[in-house]
Amino acid sequence: MNRQLLRRGGIALAIAALIVTIGNPVVEAHTFLVRTSPSAGARLTSPPGEVVLDFTETVASESTIELRDGNGDSIELLSVNLDSGSKRLRASLPPLADGVYQATWLVVAEDGHTTEGEFVFAVGVDLPAGAVMTNGSTSTPVRWADALVALVLLGGLAIALGGLLSERFVWQPSNPIGVAAPVVGAIAVALGGAMGGVALILRRANLLTRPTSWGDAFTTRADRLTLTILVVLAIGLLLIQLLRSRLVGLVPVVVTGVLLALRGHGPEASGWWSSPAAVAHLLIGGAWVGALIHLSMSARANRTSTATLEPGPSRYATAALVAAFATLVIGPVVAFGQLAHLSDLTDSTYGQILLIKLVLVGLALAAALFARRRGIPANGHRIGSLARYATIEAIALVGVLAVSALLSTTAPARGSSSIELGPIPLPKPTTLTSDLAGSHQVLVAAAADRLQVLVLPPGGQPSSAQRSTFEGIEPDGTTFDLQPRPCGPGCFDIAHHWTDGITRLTVTVTNPEADGGSVQLEIAWPPGPDATNLLAQAIAATSVESTVTVTENVSSGPSATTGPGDLTVSGAYYIGASPFNAGADDVHQQPNEDGLQVITFAVTGTGTWHKLWIDESGRIRRETLVDPGHRIDRILTYPDSP
Repeated sequence: MNRQLLRRGGIALAIAALIVTIGNPVVEAHTFLVRTSPSAGARLTSPPGEVVLDFTETVASESTIELRDGNGDSIELLSVNLDSGSKRLRASLPPLADGVYQATWLVVAEDGHTTEGEFVFAVGVDLPAGAVMTNGSTSTPVRWADALVALVLLGGLAIALGGLLSERFVWQPSNPIGVAAPVVGAIAVALGGAMGGVALILRRANLLTRPTSWGDAFTTRADRLTLTILVVLAIGLLLIQLLRSRLVGLVPVVVTGVLLALRGHGPEASGWWSSPAAVAHLLIGGAWVGALIHLSMSARANRTSTATLEPGPSRYATAALVAAFATLVIGPVVAFGQLAHLSDLTDSTYGQILLIKLVLVGLALAAALFARRRGIPANGHRIGSLARYATIEAIALVGVLAVSALLSTTAPARGSSSIELGPIPLPKPTTLTSDLAGSHQVLVAAAADRLQVLVLPPGGQPSSAQRSTFEGIEPDGTTFDLQPRPCGPGCFDIAHHWTDGITRLTVTVTNPEADGGSVQLEIAWPPGPDATNLLAQAIAATSVESTVTVTENVSSGPSATTGPGDLTVSGAYYIGASPFNAGADDVHQQPNEDGLQVITFAVTGTGTWHKLWIDESGRIRRETLVDPGHRIDRILTYPDSP
């Protein structure tokens, strides 16, 4: 029987690893900012002596903090140091005058992955001119591949731990039902989750395309803990088969639970108490879930029996009461420690997931109450009621496990600044690029050591419900995360040191009031030569054409595309109807494409961004126009064109 379960578990873990390896995008090691001091948006009556940043992962010595005042002038820091196990970045400050200050940080993880961000705080009671008060929170996207791996690992661990404890202390020494907990299969499933986690780590290191990049894998503490969990579970599964003792499995299961708890967010940035609290929460909660699943299996196997299952169900009810109480006390302490403000419960992804978890726990407790009142003692017809309510409780707790997996892979909530500075004027030269994320226009402006992003829904008026997240890829292929400073509705600003070449920025927008989505934009640095004269020549050369056929495709977001449609007009008519006929801003030449010259620019007065392709005769041959809610692609054909 054990061999059959092991074989089935092996197939399951192989499929899980294959799905994670093939079906999910590359996942990097991400360093989350947990909290700052001063807090983002703080209004201080006296100047702080230092800026302190706490992160979830160890950061390298080349990590930096910069401080600027409301005018953008740099403040010379007295020192920048790492402490508290290299997870805390600390900057000593000179005396600060009253005003608004923006702290810009860049941290480097052990594997070289970078994360950049900004926040602001104010010194003095009165806000300076140009500062506005706002509310809200920022979040990072849920990492579904990591969440799937965490669910498989956590689920298998809970079923094995609770099943072992249930067999030994709830149903023994007198077990009248003879239903064994699926311990071996559960450990095999947990091992599959660990294999999936290792597969993600190896894929992150690009071993599929760069077999020589083994040195880039297992460089972070979380990576090494995942590998250790894999080894511990594999050894435990082997010992169970060799020693023919199910209780042997308790050791690797408990060790795995400890390692898994230490891999989470809380132990990284909270006090000394957070590690033992996280371990206790995971082990007690897992034992509760696993023992309940064993109880549900036992009751369902005997629901038509007229015999008694006692004293097993009564013993379980007593133990579950203690476990539920401990979980409800420890859990909120661990989870709410990651919230900067109570409003983060509704305004951040982390808080919203936490609320869902609380609802599911409440549902499980309600089912447990009905099971205790109507199914215990489990005699005769009461066994059927016990089976029904125990199954409902088990389903709710499995949902709790799924939500816990999401929490373990989601960045803790970070209350966004309640003070916003407007966008800092960008120095010239500035290069612009734009496209649609869902139905939202994303306009990116890049200048020396600066990046600004404007996200506009259809109509051009961002709402408070709109959320945006940012990830980038350097020209050499390395990835980085961005946590920019809000600079107004739909506006984001951050210091960024550009590397020559093409940087790819992925912007993901969610908005319950409009279609969201993701878009990847290519930002060429340094900006190309000024192309104002080339644009003027293209306008003149196109205007003199007597006939031009315009083939147009219009996109207004997901599944909202019209075209192609043809329209034959004169060149003068086409130019007269174009927003750029009276001039444009930030006109730059880009690398040639398909033998055509390429220029990009914006028309500030209309809120449009344009990309033009110009042939050897100086005429416009293609155009892409992006405005809030639309992307228009045009192909221009002339009588003499091929």
